[in-house]
Amino acid sequence: MPAGAQAPRATPIVIHDAGGVSIAAELGDEIELDGPAEQPAAPPQPQLQPHLIFPVVTTAAKPGILGPAVRANLPGGPGVPICIVGDDQLSRHWLNLNRGTLEKMGASCLVASVRDLSALDNLRSYAGAVRLVPGSIDALAGAAGITVWPVLITPDGMISQ
Repeated sequence: MPAGAQAPRATPIVIHDAGGVSIAAELGDEIELDGPAEQPAAPPQPQLQPHLIFPVVTTAAKPGILGPAVRANLPGGPGVPICIVGDDQLSRHWLNLNRGTLEKMGASCLVASVRDLSALDNLRSYAGAVRLVPGSIDALAGAAGITVWPVLITPDGMISQ
């Protein structure tokens, strides 16, 4: 064996594992693992930083009546149900009326306009189990052609109220 060369190892060394089928499952008894496989750690839950988020302001849309359903300018749609609400009477009423349907479909709502954490918590009381996430929708409104809220964007891209 040349100087500096290492003897061949009996088991492979995994340099990168992108998930999927275990190499042990593919090779069966041909390899020996160095112990139980570690479970990946759960990603940390994001912490809301009120001083960095609030107030949430959206200038590209506002509370209002949509009219007939329209197709979003999002090729293929978002793939998941998304609703957009604000901290206004129309949105609170809409959440009250649609909470059950939104919960059943697993929708998450973007809160396009809210002044502070207290107002967001109040709005959440109308939403039940529907997840509310504060954030300006200016980019989404421009891309999808949204001018008013509250609205629901279905997975295939239909926008309705």
